[in-house]
Amino acid sequence: MEKAYILISLGAPENISADACRSFLREFLGDKHVLSLPFPLRQLLSAHIAKKRASQYAQNLETICGGSIGNHPSISAARSLAIQIQSITGVKTFSAFRYGAQNIPDAFRAAKKAGASSVKALPLYPQDAYSTTSSAFAEAASAAEEFGLGLEFNRSYFDNPEYISLIADSFRSQKAFRPDAAIVSFHSVPISHLKKTQYLQQCRATFESLKSEIGEGMRMELAWQSKMGKGDWLGPSAEECAKDLAAAGAKKVLVLCPGFSCDCTETLVEINIQLKTLFKELGGEDLQAVACLNDSPAHALMLARILERMP
Repeated sequence: MEKAYILISLGAPENISADACRSFLREFLGDKHVLSLPFPLRQLLSAHIAKKRASQYAQNLETICGGSIGNHPSISAARSLAIQIQSITGVKTFSAFRYGAQNIPDAFRAAKKAGASSVKALPLYPQDAYSTTSSAFAEAASAAEEFGLGLEFNRSYFDNPEYISLIADSFRSQKAFRPDAAIVSFHSVPISHLKKTQYLQQCRATFESLKSEIGEGMRMELAWQSKMGKGDWLGPSAEECAKDLAAAGAKKVLVLCPGFSCDCTETLVEINIQLKTLFKELGGEDLQAVACLNDSPAHALMLARILERMP
């Protein structure tokens, strides 16, 4: 039976214009897994928020992409990882994005055209969140049915020993920074989503594994970032943790974002620019985000092993 691998990540607008960003945000926010509202209200609210945030979103993309969406780190890294995994395994491997261009149906169509009869899909989300993993699964299942392909879907790898080791190694590689404390920050989600997956438990398990691996007496705080809109979301926020650490006298802080496989707006802008600025304003000396695993060869090898071990 001929098989193919598909890596799934969030995606990005087609370009860095405000119009493209508005279209992308409207598609993203219009997903029932992201805004769990009745369809008419979800469409109205997604259009309103997308219009309001498009310009700032475009500015953030300009900061991390340097004018070309092809330089978006999570897009380029996903493509690079697919190429590397195909080289490692000999299995046709495609990158797919939940929103925007090169979407999940496109990847399944390409797999079918390449002669595959079944697909192993691996979302690049270590922890299983309703707004990301469940959304990707629903789209992948629909595409598999449309193209008559078998589907195996990996929902998480939050406790994979190799994943934990690679994250710990990335932290230790910054030892010359000599941090006083560390923040381990995951993407926040609405409290209402917690009944739908084991996201909170998995994030906490990843945090505890990392504490055990690299703690060594260092103060490490679990935090949540990227809250979107009103309502009850997971906390404390990364900002609150930074304020507490500054008040406690910490001068240098490293931030790990182990819920992000590849760097993106959330890590490069929210953490390494905005949170760094806040921490310095509070009297801290420096705050740095540890780079995500991105398209490192070690990351590609780890993902290839996960795919190969799937049933």
